[in-house]
Amino acid sequence: MKSHLISLIDLSILMMCTSMMCTGTLLAHGGQPKVLALAFHQGTTPMVIDNLGLFDYDEQADDWRWMCDDAVNAQTGLLTALPFEQTLVATSRVGNYRSIDRGCGFSLIEGVLAEYSIGAYFRHTDPLKPNHIWAYSQSLGRYNDLFLSQDGGLTWAAKGLMAEGIVYGFWQSLSDPQVLYVNHASGFLKSDNGGQSFSNLMVQIEQDVYRNQEIRILGGNASDANHFWVTALRFPNAQLLETKDGGLSWQIIHEVADNYESLAYHVETSTLVVSTPFEGFFRRLADGTWEKQAEELLACLTYQENRLWACGRGLPAKWLLAYSDDMGKTWIPKFEKYRDASRLVWDCDANAPSLMACSSRCLSENCSPSGTKLDMQITDTDMNDQADKGETTEMMDLNLDRSMLDRKEDLGILSGSDQKINESSNTTNSKQGCQSNALFVSWVDLLFYTLLYALLYVLFSFMFRIYPDRQQSSSNE
Repeated sequence: MKSHLISLIDLSILMMCTSMMCTGTLLAHGGQPKVLALAFHQGTTPMVIDNLGLFDYDEQADDWRWMCDDAVNAQTGLLTALPFEQTLVATSRVGNYRSIDRGCGFSLIEGVLAEYSIGAYFRHTDPLKPNHIWAYSQSLGRYNDLFLSQDGGLTWAAKGLMAEGIVYGFWQSLSDPQVLYVNHASGFLKSDNGGQSFSNLMVQIEQDVYRNQEIRILGGNASDANHFWVTALRFPNAQLLETKDGGLSWQIIHEVADNYESLAYHVETSTLVVSTPFEGFFRRLADGTWEKQAEELLACLTYQENRLWACGRGLPAKWLLAYSDDMGKTWIPKFEKYRDASRLVWDCDANAPSLMACSSRCLSENCSPSGTKLDMQITDTDMNDQADKGETTEMMDLNLDRSMLDRKEDLGILSGSDQKINESSNTTNSKQGCQSNALFVSWVDLLFYTLLYALLYVLFSFMFRIYPDRQQSSSNE
């Protein structure tokens, strides 16, 4: 009976989260800016993956360039991406995309991957396989899987996991690319042959067996394929677990009344660093002692060529991206604020789809949190001069907001492209109304499923209390 209670409670929580995610899809696009992940290409050159889009660092110009999320999908925003060479793979809420010109244009990925919502992409750790990419899926209501592309994301093949529930995490060893680990809602798997076959792992400490739903892979030792870490999501404290024998035995090395979000390990000094959303940043030294820097709210912890990188998580964050050369004791900002991205897009032709998609976006003070231009000022005289000079070009039209279109219509200089923007503006206004409705519906759903959870809890608690009493009564008779 107890297991049925847990299953029903889990189901009610899943229904609540699913409903909120579905009704809040519009709200997520262009919401509060947040760094989602950090990736590297060409050695130590960082790329920031944000819900505002992709931010790429130009070493020669020493500045940042922005590719807005509309370049991937203008309606649903960006969830994750991975750069390598001239290729980009990315996922929005409605599809998976690929670019072969570093983001100047994106096309939908077809084939088996088109049927899934991808949670994350990973480069293959074998240096002899530069075009190999891993991806795992997090689709609801169907089996999920691990996928491998051997041609830079053009085609994909499933590994046949048939996982019930979403995939939570993945780690492939750097020292031995044949060894990889996959954690999903119904299993914890290890492969010793590059994903051709898998064996089951169990997380157990003495008599305590952890549920698969509690475990999340965080990362591992770059020089030892059997040495890695997971977090166990338990109440009231999350636990940090370590294995040094490929998952055969485990040890609790740290606990926190929060959740472990990211982890990095420095091989030369045996220093382990972990981040949590609220409790701060923790560092374990070679002698096993722990240090805490609560003032630092970080995520995206990554070692890249002996340099520790992290993204800021404070509200407001001190910086968006920084690095440390002393294991996180001090940080040097690399990307402090969004306005530091001096160029809208990088090295794209004037007619590139991404350039057109991002032409109405900005990062200045005159922007909404979604990066959308606000209160653009233009006078009737400017419009008349523009019409007289024939300067109402399509690119300029794309940068006009609704009020400017109204003025052009009054002056009788509304162009064909303006008509399209006008229709798009009407559609946008309609979507904004949907956003308000989505916000209202999501709060209603939250209240409904909270009450449902409470009702289930009270009902089954009552049954637990009454049923043994009845059994005792029957035995006495």
